[in-house]
Amino acid sequence: MRFSSKIVKFIHYFEYVVAVMLVIALLVSLIRLGIMLYDSIIGTPWDSWDSSWLSSFLGFIFSVVIGLEFLKMLVRQTSGSVMEVLLFAIARQMIVEHTSPLENLLCVVSITILFIARKYFYVSKFDVRYNGQDDSEKNSPAGDGA
Repeated sequence: MRFSSKIVKFIHYFEYVVAVMLVIALLVSLIRLGIMLYDSIIGTPWDSWDSSWLSSFLGFIFSVVIGLEFLKMLVRQTSGSVMEVLLFAIARQMIVEHTSPLENLLCVVSITILFIARKYFYVSKFDVRYNGQDDSEKNSPAGDGA
């Protein structure tokens, strides 16, 4: 076995170690999210709720979702999963942060460009997995790629 193939194999295993650590961090975040929701419902009177609580809660949820999409990107290693992470990150910026109208416009344009790139420039043959099966074969009912 050549040295370069050993390095590639090591990097592949290292990515899985990072993915496992990310899973643990996401599980801890989900527990924290549940505690945060419970404390805000039980500990805060309904008439004292304000929009800042909801904004921080949405920001935390989007961070967990982006973490999940990043985990899928580490495991799948496809250009489609990279686009999904970018879409969620831009959507989080636009929804959670208090941005200017110009920044909102730039976010919408960025999402539009990502959708156009996915529709017209995306080539599924580049996303062939290590075992030779791409996403279209996985999603077909017969599994024969048709």
